[in-house]
Amino acid sequence: MKKLFIFAVLAVLTVILTACGSKEKDSAASASNGKFALKYNGEASVVNAAELAEDLGYFKKVTLDYKGFSKGGPESIQYVATKQIDFGSAFNAAIIKSVEKGVKIKSVITSYGSTNESYLGFFRKKGSPITEAKDLIGKKVSVNIRGAHLEMALQKYLLNAGLTDEEIAQVEFVTLPSVNAEQTLLNDQIDLAGLTFIYRDKALEANKTTVLFKDIDKEVFDGEYNAGGYFFSEDFIKEHPEEVKDFTQGVAKAFEWLKTTEKDEVIARMTKIMEARKREESPENLKYWHDAGIVTEGGVIEETDYDRFLEQLVKSGELDSKDIDVTKYFTNEFNPYN
Repeated sequence: MKKLFIFAVLAVLTVILTACGSKEKDSAASASNGKFALKYNGEASVVNAAELAEDLGYFKKVTLDYKGFSKGGPESIQYVATKQIDFGSAFNAAIIKSVEKGVKIKSVITSYGSTNESYLGFFRKKGSPITEAKDLIGKKVSVNIRGAHLEMALQKYLLNAGLTDEEIAQVEFVTLPSVNAEQTLLNDQIDLAGLTFIYRDKALEANKTTVLFKDIDKEVFDGEYNAGGYFFSEDFIKEHPEEVKDFTQGVAKAFEWLKTTEKDEVIARMTKIMEARKREESPENLKYWHDAGIVTEGGVIEETDYDRFLEQLVKSGELDSKDIDVTKYFTNEFNPYN
């Protein structure tokens, strides 16, 4: 019995020491050249501001640890909340909904927005009888993800046009990958396609469709605006404030670099980054890059970036009241441009 007891103790100690050793190994693996490695998901055929900041040498304490392609903001929020990645990017309304459901995340800097050059466009096939909001009753409209930016922009357009809740309920939202949306529209399988980024520009270049409305139109969100943010979990911010600060300042500087650098130089730099990372993606799409897509200096977050969505979220039943202190969703304390 005594031998069995000693053996059991040794076995437990082995497990503990192995776990400690693995933890130390994981901690060591999380650092590269003395920098903390931030786990994240990237986007296909896109060089985001964080990746640009790293290439420009703006990060002093952190580096990026790529874990795969992102499927969108809702997935990004889930992965950060479950600690599969350290930071993500999502539409501000999605951040609002998640925080109100108890998810402990906080935005630290804007990640994207809509401008005169970079906007959400809703395209109809040339010759289509759809010319105004009421023509969409009983029709199919594609969005990339349910409950995200495209869907909210369409709902806003329908609401501002005076359609009733019953009429809006008759507009069918169809979830389609952005890469397939234009062709599905041309095949008459949908009546309107929501397109962004390179998919919007490819549609404009092909000239087989026309834009019914943009999210920056007066009838929707009325002008350029910041739409989404880079966020961390609240626990991560508390545990790694210096790393979050370094990430934020680097991304902020990258946004300003994009605003002050010639387009050809930006595209050349992004092409170099994309080719070096070898993710089986074509840099050909980078020719469609337009601008930083950020309204504020250094991506500073403003209360209006969240306020503009509250009333609509209440109307859709996703919030009980619009009387919310939106400052709980974000912080500018790490942004040097604040």
